[in-house]
Parts: sequence; C-alpha cells; structure tokens
Amino acid sequence: MKTIAVLSCAILALSGQPRAVNAQEYVAGMFSDFGMGIQQVHLAQGKDYSTMVVSWLTAYEAPTIVRYGTKLRKLDMTATSTDVVQYTAFNTTSGYIHHVPLRDLKPSTTYYYLIGETTNQDGSASIRYFTTLPKVGKRIKNFQLAVAADIGQSNDSLLTIDHLLQDPDPAMLLLAGDTSYADCDPQRWDTFFNFMQPFAEQRPMMTLAGNHEIEFDNTTGVATAFQAYINRYRMPEVRPTEINCPFQPTTCYPSVYTSCYDYGNSYYSFDAATVHVIMLNSYTSIDESTPQYNWLVKDLASVNRRKTPWVVVMTHSPMYNSNQAHQNESLAMQAAIEPLLMRYKVNIVIAGHVHAYERTYPVYQNVVDYKDGITYIVAGAAASRWGHASKYISPIPSWSAVRNGTQYGHGKMTFHNDRRMTWAWYRNLDGEKILRDEIKICNTAKGLPVSCGKINAKRTKLSKFNPGRALAPDLHSTEPVEATTATKAVKA
Repeated sequence: MKTIAVLSCAILALSGQPRAVNAQEYVAGMFSDFGMGIQQVHLAQGKDYSTMVVSWLTAYEAPTIVRYGTKLRKLDMTATSTDVVQYTAFNTTSGYIHHVPLRDLKPSTTYYYLIGETTNQDGSASIRYFTTLPKVGKRIKNFQLAVAADIGQSNDSLLTIDHLLQDPDPAMLLLAGDTSYADCDPQRWDTFFNFMQPFAEQRPMMTLAGNHEIEFDNTTGVATAFQAYINRYRMPEVRPTEINCPFQPTTCYPSVYTSCYDYGNSYYSFDAATVHVIMLNSYTSIDESTPQYNWLVKDLASVNRRKTPWVVVMTHSPMYNSNQAHQNESLAMQAAIEPLLMRYKVNIVIAGHVHAYERTYPVYQNVVDYKDGITYIVAGAAASRWGHASKYISPIPSWSAVRNGTQYGHGKMTFHNDRRMTWAWYRNLDGEKILRDEIKICNTAKGLPVSCGKINAKRTKLSKFNPGRALAPDLHSTEPVEATTATKAVKA
C-alpha cells in the first residue's frame, strides 16, 4: 500500500515548534499518519484538568500506548490501556479503537504526546500537543468555550472547523449531538473523525447523544443503538454504560425516541476552570423515576458555586424552539427538569437538533423573566448535510429574541469573571467569521438579574484565512439575522 505522509495539526517541524495545519489541507486526502495506520485522533476531557483521554483508530492490532511530556524533545511519561474495542454494525467491523487516559496532569500546562512506539519513516516523530484546563476554581479572565451542534461533514462543516482552528482562545468544543451524520453508514464514522482531527487532536471535543447517533441496525436483525457513539467516544463517565431495556428496531435515526441507555457517554458532567458543564441525553427517559433525573438532581446539588459559579447545561433536542422543525419534541424533558434548572440557577441551556440558530430572552415556563430566567440557545446550524430549517411558527413567541434559519455558524461562551459572561454566535460566510448575535448574561447565582445589556453585533474577520479552492461557492442566503420584537413580559 502506498504510504501517505501527512502533517497533522501538530508536528515536529524543523524549528522544533508545532505548526497548525488548515483543515482544508487535511481533508484534501491526508488521513493516515506516516503510514503507521494511526488515524482519527481525538481528545476528550476528564472530570477536570487532571485527565485527558487520547483516542485513535488503527486498521490492525497495535500497541495502545501514549508517550508524553511537557517538553517537546523529552517525552518522559508513558500511559497504556486495555481499552481497545471493535464493534460490528451493518455487516461491517470497525477498526481497532484505542482509548488511553493520561492522568495526574498539571493545570494550564502544554503537553506533547506521541501515539504508539514507532517513529516515522524519516526517523522523526509525529508529535501532537494539547494544553490542559486551568485548575478548577481558578479565576481566568475571559475563559472561552466553543459551541456547535449538528456539524456533519459538508463544505459548510469545513468552514466551521476552519473558524474553530483559527481561533486559539476556546479551550474545547462542546458539541450538542448529531456529530458524524453517519446515518447507518459505518464508513462515515471513520471519515468524520478524520474530518475533525485537525481540531480534535489538540483540543477536547465533548459531545452528547443526538438522534443521528441512534442508528438502529436492521441489516443484521440485532436490536441495538448508539453502538458507534458508545464505542468511539470516551466522555468522563459517572460509571460504566448500562442498557436496561432492549432497543427495538425501527428507522435509522428517529427524531423522537426514548431508551434506557444510562451512564457512560449518555450523560455526564465536568469542570472547566469556573464552569460546570452538564451533558444530558434527550433520548433516554428523564422523569422523576429514572436514573438520569436522579443523577441530575445529585449533580446540580453538588455544584460548588464558589469554585464553579457558572453552570452550563446541554441537550440535543431543544426545550424552547420557535422553528417549525421538531416542534414539541422535548415537552417531557422540559416538564421534568425546567424547575430543577431554575431552582439551581443554571445560567444557559444549549441545544441542537433544529438546523437553525435561536436565542431566547431569559425565560421560565414560557414567561420572560429578566431577573431570574434562563437563556436558551438553539445552535444546530453548524452545517448538517440536511440543510437549513428556515421556516418559523407565527406569531413569534414572547420569549424568542433572535433567530436565523438561513445561515450556518457556531457559538462561543466567554466567562469574564464570576458575575458576567458573554454568549456570541458567528455565521460562516465567504471565508469570514462574522459576528451576528452577542449578549451579556449576568450570574443569578451571585444575586444579579440575568439581563444586563445587549452588545451590538459587529463584523469581524479571521486573520490569514483562506477557504481554499476545493470549497463550493457559498449559495446560502446572506440576509441579516432576525431580531424579534417580542414585548417584554417581566415576571414579578
């Protein structure tokens, strides 16, 4: 087999410094790591800064080992693992998926790492790097997290990835489900992780289960679901995966579905500096009798708001959505957990599923509440191959502040201090990252009213960005974002 020499996002260059590789350069066909068969490299954050999981795939059995260290030319630590999995779905057996946790890491530290034990054909080593999170509770001015959902593998997805790569500030990417859009084609899981590798090998990619991760395997008659999602990701689990009811074969990716898939990658939480992030599963039951609900109650009650004053919750299916697509699919979840989110003063709730962007005013039980309400975001416009969800219900609900169903983009949270954060949404257009919506949010857990002023949107460009010739021309609408004019209905 012809060996393809590929420079991944971080390489050992002649200067001895890592070099960033544009996603366009990577997707052009460079998928294998110097002929060693290592591909699909991606990182997952542990419960805090002290653990990072390195995952990759090989076509054949190979050592599950990572050499790493804080000096580029001195990888003096070694981590091994027995967590090597293969799975069969749709009459196809995956490659060997390796997961190695690196533990006892120092906060705010850059680590260099080498997968496997073999050097490249020229004797050099394909060395990657990542930087750990700050210590939990550490006050970092303008700490940032990137947000996307329904990302897929399109030319528009490539723009989103390039924008993320060109922005060095977000510590990680939070993905609110519907990642690969494999849709029962197992090879698309492989292309997705190669597609994401330029970002995911240097910054964690934290995800949750969307409906396109369900994938019922009707080709073999085996009643299973979430199989690729369970095997390919390693989120910071509460305890090992439990599946307590049989999956019944139906369509490949049902929009509404309930299962008994608990723990593992299904729902979990972690701490990032002063932020506590909670990932929930919209496709596993969450009424008061369920494990997910009881775990959520305990998790919210355990948050130390002195150390992590901010609480972010993510789901796939949105609880507030004025798009015609996927209306009323999360009523059960909303009824069960919205009072909990309000009681524990959650700051922002982010979802995907709807291929559009929407932001609410602070709201509780469909009533705008500028004092104590929660801001809800639909961020499902990362670039799904299924296109835009451009039709909205009328009249506009009183809680809907901004919505855009014609442009792709991604979001970013900036935590300025314990009291104030900013949510921003950027659209992808003509090789530029254009700010279309930005809002300040104050922390109700600190006794402040949630609404503390809107920031004017502005147009910003990425430095030295070139979308590349292989991208299709932008054919999407360039109409401005729609800011709704709902009447303020302040709850007493």
